[in-house]
Amino acid sequence: MSVISNEQPDITPQNHYLVPDQLAGDEKDLAFEIAAAGIDEAEDLFVSAKEELWNINRWENACPGIPFQFRLADSHGHLVGRRARKGDHIRIGRPGSDSPSGAIHDWVVVEAIEYDDYPDENRESFAVHLRPSSAPAAAAGGYCEATSTVVVARDHQLLKSTYHGRNEMPTGNNPEADRDASAAWLGLSEAEWNCLLRGFLHMR
Repeated sequence: MSVISNEQPDITPQNHYLVPDQLAGDEKDLAFEIAAAGIDEAEDLFVSAKEELWNINRWENACPGIPFQFRLADSHGHLVGRRARKGDHIRIGRPGSDSPSGAIHDWVVVEAIEYDDYPDENRESFAVHLRPSSAPAAAAGGYCEATSTVVVARDHQLLKSTYHGRNEMPTGNNPEADRDASAAWLGLSEAEWNCLLRGFLHMR
């Protein structure tokens, strides 16, 4: 297995139908690729990558040291230990935010989960599409155009993990400071997304 590229996406947004149009704000496309030694290894790596992406509660394991905790919750806000489903929410907080004095959590809703298999072309993909939301138990807030689409894909022996951010809230010269000062979820930094993309493919 060899690393092909990092942070230089060759996958266009049009290659996955869950990525919406860019309307305003920031647009971000990131990718990480590896080549397996053969088809069997590639298929095994894809199954493993799909499980890493699908199991939201394990995202911290994919990127040790990431400054957030991801906890999957059902549509009522109850934390669950299963794979994600459409309509679930992800509770996002800093480490230690489960304590009574912890920070208020941010939430995103799982709008879509899609597995596509093209056996005649020897390729397959698995995608999770997210959008910022209010807490499940809270009154619904305004609609947010920002979305995050994460994809793991296999094309013959090539494995890819990609991130497509659309209509994200713009950040200035110091994204970390902007994120800490904002009450809104500004998403992960490029470095953090790249860390997760590598982790989904077990390149840590």
